[in-house]
Amino acid sequence: VTVSTSRRSTGTHYTPPSLTEPIVQYTLEPLVYKGPAEGLPREQWQLKQPKEILDLNVCDMAMGSGAFLVQTCRYLAERLTEAWENEEKKHPNEVLVTPEGGFSHGSPSERLVPQDPAERIAIARRTIADRCLYGVDINPMAVEMAKLSLWLVTLDAKRPFTFLDHAFKCGDSLLGLSSFDQLENFSLHAVRDKQFAFSTMNLWRHIEEAKRKRQALEAMPSDTPEQIGAKAALYAEAEEAVAKLKAAADVLVGFELRGLSGKKYEQAREVTADHMMSCWTIGIETLRAHADEVLKGRRMLHWPMAFPEIMAGGGFDAFVGNPPFLGGRRISFRLSSDLLEYLKGWLSGPAGTTDLCVYFLLRAHTLANPKAHIGLVLSDIVSQGESRANGLEHLLANGSAIYAAVKSTNWPGQAGVKIAILHFAKPNWNGVKLLNGSTVTKINSYLEDNDFTAAPRTLQANCGLCFSGHYLMGQGFVLTRLEKDDLLNSRAANEEVIFPYIVGDDINNELAQSSGLYAINFSMRELADCETQYPECVERIRKTVKPERELVKRKANKERWWRYAEARPGLQRALVDLDRVIVQPFIAKFLLPTFVDAKSVFAHPLVVIVEPSFYVYAILQSTQGIVTAEAFVHYSRRRKSSSVRRLFGFVSFPRAL
Repeated sequence: VTVSTSRRSTGTHYTPPSLTEPIVQYTLEPLVYKGPAEGLPREQWQLKQPKEILDLNVCDMAMGSGAFLVQTCRYLAERLTEAWENEEKKHPNEVLVTPEGGFSHGSPSERLVPQDPAERIAIARRTIADRCLYGVDINPMAVEMAKLSLWLVTLDAKRPFTFLDHAFKCGDSLLGLSSFDQLENFSLHAVRDKQFAFSTMNLWRHIEEAKRKRQALEAMPSDTPEQIGAKAALYAEAEEAVAKLKAAADVLVGFELRGLSGKKYEQAREVTADHMMSCWTIGIETLRAHADEVLKGRRMLHWPMAFPEIMAGGGFDAFVGNPPFLGGRRISFRLSSDLLEYLKGWLSGPAGTTDLCVYFLLRAHTLANPKAHIGLVLSDIVSQGESRANGLEHLLANGSAIYAAVKSTNWPGQAGVKIAILHFAKPNWNGVKLLNGSTVTKINSYLEDNDFTAAPRTLQANCGLCFSGHYLMGQGFVLTRLEKDDLLNSRAANEEVIFPYIVGDDINNELAQSSGLYAINFSMRELADCETQYPECVERIRKTVKPERELVKRKANKERWWRYAEARPGLQRALVDLDRVIVQPFIAKFLLPTFVDAKSVFAHPLVVIVEPSFYVYAILQSTQGIVTAEAFVHYSRRRKSSSVRRLFGFVSFPRAL
C-alpha cells in the first residue's frame, strides 16, 4: 500500500468510525423504530419486528472500501438480535428458528437461531449482509475492498464467505438510467414522442425475470459452498436476462453525452435508436460491441437493471455515505466536460459552481423510495451559493425535510477539508430536529434555524460593478522582474501586454501588496496580431503554456492557448478609463478591501470592484456592508471565502445622503 494523491484530486476521503457510527444511527433509527419520526420520547420508541428490519435495503453509492456498509451491518445486526429477543419474550415456550422471527413447528429441517450471544450476532450480521446491503463504486478495486470489509465483519469459521456480487457493483452512480421508463422512451428527458419500436417490445419481461432470480438468490442463506454456488448461478442468470437492456441503456447514455438539443437531438435520437434496434435484432454480441464503442471506456451503472427488485419496489429505503467533493468548475478538468454538461441537465438553475457531492445528493433522492431516509457527509459548500440552491433548496421545496445537520466542521483526519453532515427524510418529519447538536424547530437550506429560505437577489444597480479576477491556466504567463526587463529590452512594444500581477496572498500578507511579479496578458487579441506586434511574448507562451493547454479537456482553452482561460473581457473594458480599483481576496481572515493600480492582472480568486471611490469603500467597510457580506460568507479553514455576488451584489449603496 502506498500513499497516493488520487483520492485528494478526486475529492474522495476515507471515512473514520467517528463519522460512520452517528450517521448510520441517525439515518436508520427512524426505519427500525416506531417513534423517532413521530416525535415520541425515546422511552416510547418501539423496535420493529425482525421481518421489517430484514426487508430494509440500504445503499452507499460511493462506497469506497465499505466503511458505511460495515457500520450499517453492525447497527442493523444489533437491532435484529434485539428484535429476536422481543419475539422470544412474546413466545416464552417456543424456539426461534428463522431470522424473520418464525418459531419451530417441529420439522427436522429447521435450523435454530443460536442462543449464544456471539453466535447470534454473527448470524445476524451474515443475514443483514445477505439481504440488506448494497453498494456502488466506480473503482473496481474499491468494490473488491468493500467485499473484503464485509467478509471480515461477517466472518464465520464454520461457513463460507457471504455472496455479495449481486449487491456490490462497479460503475458510475451518476452516469446511467435511474428509471426503466427512460429506456422505453429512449430518452433521459421528458419527451412527447416515445421511441415506438422499442417501447412496444414488452421489455419488462426481462426485468421481471432478473427480479425473480435475484429475489430467490437473496432469500437463500450462505451457509454452505453449495448454496454459494447456487447463488452465483442465479446471479449469472439474472445478469443474462438484462444483458441486452444494459447494452441498450449504454447506447442511450452515450448518445445523451453528446449534449444535443432541439431538432438535432430529436433527429439524432431517432437515428441512434434505429441503429441500436438493428444491433438488438442481430444479437447480444453485436449490440454489446456497439455499446462498447459508444461508451469509450466509461463505466455506467443503470439502477433499474443493476437492482431490479429494489427499483421495481419504489427505490431504496436509505442511503448513507461520503460521496466525493469536487468544485463545479473542476469537474470538467478532473473528470470530463461531457459529464459536467450531462449533470447540468439535472438542475433547474445555474450550475457553474455546483459541487459534485450535490449531484450525489440529488441522485440519492431520486433513487430513494417515498419513505426513505438519507444520511451523507458532504462538503460544507452544500449550504452556499449554487450548490445550496440546486441541492438543499430544491429538495426542501419538493417536500423533503432535514431532521439533523452539522453545518460545518473539520474533517476528523488529515484531509484539510470542511464538511457538512446531513440527514434527510423524504416523508413528513414530526420528530426532534437537531442542528449542530442543539434542538431546533426548523432547519432551512442554509442549515440555519430560521424562516429564511429564498436566495437573495443581486441588486440591479450593482450589476457590472464587480468582477472575478483573471484565470490564467498557465504559469508561463507569469514573469519575474528580470524576465519582464528582458522582454522589454527585446521590444519596447511588449510593455503594452505586460502588467503587474496581483494575487490574493499579496493583498493579505504583503505590506506593499505586491509580490514583484508581472504577467503577459494578450486579452482578447487574435494570435496573428500578437505574433506581429509581440513575437517574443508569444514565443514564450508557445513554449511554456501551449504544452500544458494541449492536455486540458476544454476545447476553447486548448485552441486559444495564448489567451487566459478566463480573460474577463468585461473587466478589461471596465478598466480602460480607471487608474485604480478596489480588490478583495476571495479567501481572507478579514473582509478588508483595498485600492490597487487598475493597470494590473488580477489573479483569480480576487474580487475586483470597478467603482473605486472612497464612498463605495466606506460603505463596504460600514456595519451595513460587513453584516451583509458576513451573512453570505463561506468559512474555509477558519478563513472567509466570498464570491463576487456575496461580497458586493447584495450591498445597498444609497446615493442620496
